[in-house]
Amino acid sequence: MAEFTAGWAAGDPERLSDLYVEDAVRILHDVSEPIRGKDAIRAEWVARFASEEERSSEATMNNVRLSYKVIGPDLVIVDGIYELFDEEGNFGYRGFWSTVERIRDGISRIVFETAGEYKVE
Repeated sequence: MAEFTAGWAAGDPERLSDLYVEDAVRILHDVSEPIRGKDAIRAEWVARFASEEERSSEATMNNVRLSYKVIGPDLVIVDGIYELFDEEGNFGYRGFWSTVERIRDGISRIVFETAGEYKVE
């Protein structure tokens, strides 16, 4: 989680995509189709960070892990919430995330991720 947040803060698609396995899948609230594979995930990060408007409105992220559950000798499910702030520090929105992660040689990599936005009216 700390590495993800640091990669986000740096706007670094390579750093973020390195957190995923080669055949990972991401399902996001603001993307119409699942993103399949590390190369496609990297391309999505590149596009996201290339948008000045999106980058300035989502400049800072706070991440909180809520829970995790070991589901196998090398698999864990993790979930949490995030908050995004613009360049001036104004609150943008909050959302939820969950991942299935594979642990190999003490290193966790994302196999499946889903994230969505909480709408507060």
